[in-house]
Amino acid sequence: YIMLVFHGILHVIASIFVDSAMNSSKEEKDHLIFEEMTSKDSYMALMKTVLSEADIDKSGTVSWGEFQKYLDDPRMKDFFKAIELDVTEARGLYKLLDVDESDEVPIDEFVTGCFRLKGAGKSLDLASLMHENKKVMRVLMKFMSY
Repeated sequence: YIMLVFHGILHVIASIFVDSAMNSSKEEKDHLIFEEMTSKDSYMALMKTVLSEADIDKSGTVSWGEFQKYLDDPRMKDFFKAIELDVTEARGLYKLLDVDESDEVPIDEFVTGCFRLKGAGKSLDLASLMHENKKVMRVLMKFMSY
């Protein structure tokens, strides 16, 4: 009887410990998500500030020349580190974001585009692009068959 009661008490204590650990883990996860979102927002705000400074003509867009002048800025280098890109890839990044090839990229689009390149979204975006490309190819092939 004593062993059975002792065994039951141990299970209750173990379940309290497991519940406490799970709650702690959930709170830590929520805190990490909050920190990541705050960090992202602060980097975006900093980048918008730097690009606004680079926008010499105050058009709300950044040309390659304006952008290139700020590549040596420590804030720009930190931003590239934060989004896990190398500063040497800046020209390719700029061309990627300059969709209409006007040599002008709106500041908001530039910052948003940079953050889309960071993290796990890369593979999702690539898969979406591949899917869209296949759809366009099907339509193009139908059109060419006429």
